[in-house]
Amino acid sequence: MALVVALATAFLGTAGASAATKQAHSSRFKGTVTIGLIADFTGDLEVASNTQGALAFIKHVNSTGGVDGYKLVAKEFDAQSSPTAAVQAVRQAIAAKPAGIIGASFVITPGLPTLAATGIPTVGDGFVGGWTKNKSLFPVNGDFATHESVVDLDIAKKFGKSTKVAFLGSAIDAPQQKVLLAHGASAGITFVLKDFTEPLVPTSPQYLSMAEEVKASGAGVVVEFGIEDMVPLQTDLNQLGASNVHVIGSDEPPPTAAANGLLTGLPWASGFVTGDPGVTAYIAAMKADGFGSQIATAAYAPMRWAQAALLVQGLEAAGPPFKHAAVVKALSHIKDFTANGIIAPASFPLYQDSGGKCDNVNEIVNGKWKSVINGPLPFICAPTSFAL
Repeated sequence: MALVVALATAFLGTAGASAATKQAHSSRFKGTVTIGLIADFTGDLEVASNTQGALAFIKHVNSTGGVDGYKLVAKEFDAQSSPTAAVQAVRQAIAAKPAGIIGASFVITPGLPTLAATGIPTVGDGFVGGWTKNKSLFPVNGDFATHESVVDLDIAKKFGKSTKVAFLGSAIDAPQQKVLLAHGASAGITFVLKDFTEPLVPTSPQYLSMAEEVKASGAGVVVEFGIEDMVPLQTDLNQLGASNVHVIGSDEPPPTAAANGLLTGLPWASGFVTGDPGVTAYIAAMKADGFGSQIATAAYAPMRWAQAALLVQGLEAAGPPFKHAAVVKALSHIKDFTANGIIAPASFPLYQDSGGKCDNVNEIVNGKWKSVINGPLPFICAPTSFAL
């Protein structure tokens, strides 16, 4: 089989070699391993599921021989952006008897106790409550909901160039809001405006109302938790003559020149980062699997890649037959996991009871997203003194 691949390289070039390599690997798979993928494939939160990253990593693993010769098969379960539907999706995923689960839903909290009770190794993002103090649940960002890093406050000072903050959000991110408020004084921040009554997906008039409120407050920067798209808010501020006010969002919507100055702080390296090996591999895989056009819009996809990479590392360490207890044990001993530079170092069991304190920062410049921190591990990290 090695000769076949070598000949393909010589006569067919890189593309042909890749195809031959995949054929060689598929012909010798020992079996399949099911991975459950729970995400908000429909509903308001669909825009943030970005499971392309996880699927791209799974395909990448399969193209290089799978895990110990076993092919990974992803089975998708739709949480529908609804807590009630998320519980049903969890039950359906459990019934599929997967070797592990990737939890990419933002409303999965009600289903986490059920998942934890099964002992199925489950890797998540940690953005919502319920991921901590459960030995079989592994959030790549740690306990983000109750130990959010407050690095946004450092971003406000260093890149927003202001200590006067307007803090906006909706009820969905109440735990993160509480933590940031508690750390404001120690970070040297003055909250000149606090409004957590905004909708997850505002209308145009609601964005304009927020912009007018922010301008009147005298804030130099806006920190957001719980609003999907900050491009309209930055656009309205710019049009109101408040272009010196930088909005810090938590996603990367399609940029426009009208929204120049918008910042985003994310606890993973975005697809705009240069010089990071993990991002380079992620972009190559996304393009190879037909997701190239979505690299600039699927903000959460690199983090989904990291989630899949963490689960696969646990499967590889446990080995066949990939029993739940063995995979959980393997994951619980992982230290300084970065997915080759896509996330700041994550260690377990530490991250099952604490959160990360690092973000990658991007800005819309001349109508395009640009990472302002590049290279390996491209993160700004808050002082450890901010930790709860």
